[in-house]
Amino acid sequence: MKGLVWVPQLSTNNEQIDNQHRKLFDLYNQAAECPEGSLDKQALVQDLLAYAKQHFDAEEELMHHIDYPREACHLHKELHRSFVAKLDGLKGQPVYLILDFFQEWLLRHIFVEDRRIGAHTKEAGRA
Repeated sequence: MKGLVWVPQLSTNNEQIDNQHRKLFDLYNQAAECPEGSLDKQALVQDLLAYAKQHFDAEEELMHHIDYPREACHLHKELHRSFVAKLDGLKGQPVYLILDFFQEWLLRHIFVEDRRIGAHTKEAGRA
């Protein structure tokens, strides 16, 4: 399974969020590199998902703190909720399916949605 590589184009220009994204990449890579069928792999995937939920909470708190537009904030939170619901629906599926979904969703979400938070922060002079 191909690992995630952090590139500058994924930066939100918020150090806390970028560091959390890097940690998500590290956790993902640990899970992806672990042998299929391993109990360690299952535990690593659970750690990854738990950290993703913590990250979402931090990101949502940041949006509130920077006065992110109300409607955009609501939509962003809904994306987080639908991601968690989709992952819950994948329970019991092969781990590679969970990781494939996680990788695709995370990259798209950071590049499009999370970078909007960074742009708002910069425009508001809070970067």
